Formats: sequence, C-alpha cells, structure tokens
Amino acid sequence: MARTVLFRFTATDTAGNMASRSVSVPVADPASPWPTRETTGPRAGQQFTTYSGPNQVTGTVYRGVRFPAISGWYTFTAGTLLLEDCILEKGALFTFQNQLDIIRTRIRSGASLQHTQNVTIDQSHFWGLGDSVHITSDSGTNHRCQNIWIKRSLFDEPVYQTDDHFDHIQVRGCNGLRVETTAFHMVPWSTQSNACLYVENANGGNRDVRVLDNLFDGAGYAFTVNGSTPELHIHRNRWTGNHRWGPADLYNGAVASTSSDNKLLNGTPVSALPNRP
Repeated sequence: MARTVLFRFTATDTAGNMASRSVSVPVADPASPWPTRETTGPRAGQQFTTYSGPNQVTGTVYRGVRFPAISGWYTFTAGTLLLEDCILEKGALFTFQNQLDIIRTRIRSGASLQHTQNVTIDQSHFWGLGDSVHITSDSGTNHRCQNIWIKRSLFDEPVYQTDDHFDHIQVRGCNGLRVETTAFHMVPWSTQSNACLYVENANGGNRDVRVLDNLFDGAGYAFTVNGSTPELHIHRNRWTGNHRWGPADLYNGAVASTSSDNKLLNGTPVSALPNRP
C-alpha cells in the first residue's frame, strides 16, 4: 500500500485573516515527496550571526547569517554571490549577478532577480508579501536573465495586497529557466491569487523553459504561460485540484514543445494543457 504524507499550509488574506488546509500526497507518486518547511531552509542546528550593515549589501559570501526586518529591501550588488543557510526577514533585490547561489535559505516577502545569470535556488523557502520570486529583464537586452534553476524548494503562505495580483514566481524575460521538484501552495483562493508560476511575454519574451516534477496547489490558473515560448517543456507535474479556474493556462500563442505525465493527484490527466478560449 502506498504511504501518504499530510501537508498543512496556511495563508493570510487582505484582511489579515489566517486560514489553513491539509493535503494528503501519495509518496508512491513519481513526482513526490515534495519539499516542506522541514526539508527547506537552513539546516537543523544552524547557528546564526545577525547582519548589521547597510541595506545595500556588497559582500560575496554569507553563511549562517540572519538579515533582520528593515524598512525597504535589501539590495545585493556583488557580481558573484552565495547565500547558504541564511534567513532574510525582509525582501531582497538581486541585480546583475553573473552567478547567484541561494542554498537552504528562507526569504520572507519576496526576491527580485533583475538581469541575473547562472542562478541556482535549492532547498529554499519563500513566503509572505508580494511575488515570491520575480524574474525580470526590464532594462533592455543587455545582461538578460538566463540560466536560472529553481529546485527542491517551497513556496507557501502568500500574503496578499489589495492593489496587486500575486504570483509565487513571475517571469518577465528569461533565456533558460528550469523549475523542478518544487511545491507551490496558494490557498485559500483570493481575488489577488493569479498563478503559482506565471511565464509572461514581456521584456523580450522567454525561451527554453522546463517545468518538471512540481506540485501546484491553488491559485487561479495554477500554471500560466502567456505568449510564444520556444522550447517549453512540461513533464510529470501534479495539481491538487484546488485551483479556481484551471490547472494550466497557455494562451496568446503559447504551445508546449513537449509535455507528458501531467495530472491531478486523483489521477485525472492534464493532457491537453489547453489554451484559454
């Protein structure tokens, strides 16, 4: 008999109310188990030092560092940057990195990747106010975002703003994005809930996008692609069925180059990955 794991998640609506729910996930499923709070973020027993420098952070290596809540965001400017076993209590802007590694790190209230290249996000946890990860090449074609790999990570507990929609990951101009073995939870649904993963046709578009072995829970359309996206590959993903409108929404010319073994947890195939009517 297949063993199941019970996941419990919470979210905060615009009025500050908390709600929670549970999902039973079969471990025998080829794409499970997915990450939880126990398997992401700093390793057990990690000792922390507290960062006390300016909001503009210039160092290149941070291990076991807690960045306290501040007014505004932290801005990381080093060309090569490693965050390992860290906690950021406020959002962060990562800009023009040539190499960025975020490993076993917990980030509250968003990370913006602007013109970053050669990025690895692994076993990390994102939650709180604003898009969890915003990937953008919004300053022209120079130093576009490229080669971004997000894996074995957790996105949960969204905090919604009344004046904006919410995506766990929003992509606006990237050449080479791989999202795999990652869990997205956007429950309960709110009018601000847009997508767990939104690949948007902006800032020169996106290409070579691979979405593999993920769990999508909640949102409006849980996974959305807007516009032609060359080399779009979608395989072995699972949906809980808690989305508002549908599991996937490919529209404005978005067509999967390859797709296979995408289904709800109850076994219902998500085979067509249909375009919006």
